[in-house]
Amino acid sequence: MAASKFRFDFEMLETYQQAFRFNREIFKRSLKFQRLLQSSLGDQLRRAALSILTNVAEGSGQDSRLQKKRYYKYAYNSAREIIPILALACSLEALTTNEHEQHRDKLLGVIQMLAKLSMSAEDKSKTKNGKAAKTQQ
Repeated sequence: MAASKFRFDFEMLETYQQAFRFNREIFKRSLKFQRLLQSSLGDQLRRAALSILTNVAEGSGQDSRLQKKRYYKYAYNSAREIIPILALACSLEALTTNEHEQHRDKLLGVIQMLAKLSMSAEDKSKTKNGKAAKTQQ
C-alpha cells in the first residue's frame, strides 16, 4: 500500500475531519491579524485549535477507554478555550462580527462532536448511576 493511500484511524473520524477544516480556516484567518495581535491572540488561537487535532489523534491511539476519554476531553476543553479568544478578537476588530459568528458556529459543531466522541469512550463496565457493575462468577 502506498504511503499516500494509508490513513490512520483518527483521520477517518468525522470529528477529526471537521476539526481539521476548522483549523485550516483559523490558521488562514489568524495569520492576517495585525502584527500586535499575532504573537498573543493569534498564537493562542492557533495553539488551541491545533490542540484539538493532536488530542483527537493521540486519544484514538490509546488502549484503554479511560485514556481515550481523557484525550478527547482535552480536545473538548481546547475547543472551549477558543470561544473567548474569538470573542476578544471580534471586540478588538481583528475579526468581523460575521467572521466571529461563522467561526463560533463551526466550533460549536466541533464541540458537539467531541462531546459525543468522549461519551463513546465511556467505560462500558459502569452502570447508569456510575458505579462499577458486579461481574457474575
